[in-house]
Amino acid sequence: AVLEGGVIGFVNGTLSADEKLRHESMTSHVPSGKTLCIHSVVIAEEHRGRGHGTLMMREYIRRIKAMEKVDRIVLLAKQPLVPFYGGVGFAFDGESDVVHGKDVWCECSMQLN
Repeated sequence: AVLEGGVIGFVNGTLSADEKLRHESMTSHVPSGKTLCIHSVVIAEEHRGRGHGTLMMREYIRRIKAMEKVDRIVLLAKQPLVPFYGGVGFAFDGESDVVHGKDVWCECSMQLN
């Protein structure tokens, strides 16, 4: 996301050949993969709560769909952010088997095709 004056946010991810989100699918990039694993969605703290994240995610998803190369998008989120991702079209798939730190992670997905 860019506002006058600079970048205030970003989304990054990798492609995976796996349909199920696993630790391995989050650590490597498979250029021919049909599943997009989102690793980070970041908005600068001073710009949070103003709708920038929602606009950024909607635009990101629109661009991914337009490329017609990805069948689904998956991500891990902490419980408090699940409603945010639901608001931009992701389904809550349950708690993840992936362990990263001490928090429980939730899997969210969006089918594109």
